[in-house]
Amino acid sequence: MKTDRAMKLSQGPRTSSRVTAAGSLGVLVLVWSTSAAEKPTGDGATPLTDTPPVMQLSFVEPDDRGEQDPQPAVTIYADGTVVVPDGSSDGISLQGRISPPRLNKLLHEAVRTQRLLECDARELEQALIRESGRTGLAWQVAGAATTVIRVRWEGRDHEVRCPAAALLESRFPGIDELRRIGEVQRRLQNVKCIVQAGGVEAAERLAALANRELRSGDGLSVSIDDLQLVRSSGDGLCYAQFIVTGDDLAANVSRRMVSVIQTPGAAPQVSVTQIPPARP
Repeated sequence: MKTDRAMKLSQGPRTSSRVTAAGSLGVLVLVWSTSAAEKPTGDGATPLTDTPPVMQLSFVEPDDRGEQDPQPAVTIYADGTVVVPDGSSDGISLQGRISPPRLNKLLHEAVRTQRLLECDARELEQALIRESGRTGLAWQVAGAATTVIRVRWEGRDHEVRCPAAALLESRFPGIDELRRIGEVQRRLQNVKCIVQAGGVEAAERLAALANRELRSGDGLSVSIDDLQLVRSSGDGLCYAQFIVTGDDLAANVSRRMVSVIQTPGAAPQVSVTQIPPARP
């Protein structure tokens, strides 16, 4: 189902903590407000949901950093409604749903397991400077997009911003706060991709297709929780990426990307690529 563009969490009075350095952008910002959020509508008048957004992921490009409300990549509402822009210029968005248990698990993981709301800007800056000196890798990344994660928790809207979050996490895997931000970002991207795939059943079919084609000696397999990218075209072409990390792989492999290409009338193509560590 498609709907008009998802509305953004509104901005109100806020408090912030920012890391800055000479010639650099802020590394992390924590913002919270008590403003109410607008609702997406299907016909410009009828709300699709009467509940507020509880989680949202956005990416702010360098040229857009003056924008306080970037176009969200995915918005999840309290009733389980999920809204994802389809990337077209007409502002149309895809709509899906997430089950209450899955939504509760997502919120619990972000707030309790990953302690997203406890991220501290000063500690992160000190850790980045320390690891940059130890490894020789740069921690200030010019031209990188800023990850923006918003979570509604206990009646307040909390916001975390981190420029170059995925790149810095890859460069400095020992920094715990980057790992925690990265985990929440990946979970939200996964929700987005499941909607883009056509729902849970469609995503499960993609995972099953990949697993049937995999011929790996280390027992590599994927699940819908690993889905991180979906691209489709009007002629039926579908491209999907699963990112497998951690204990799912042999000890000597950090991350692998499993790509699936489906073309009408042709056998699916599945490939496996080891993701190299980030370079300076």
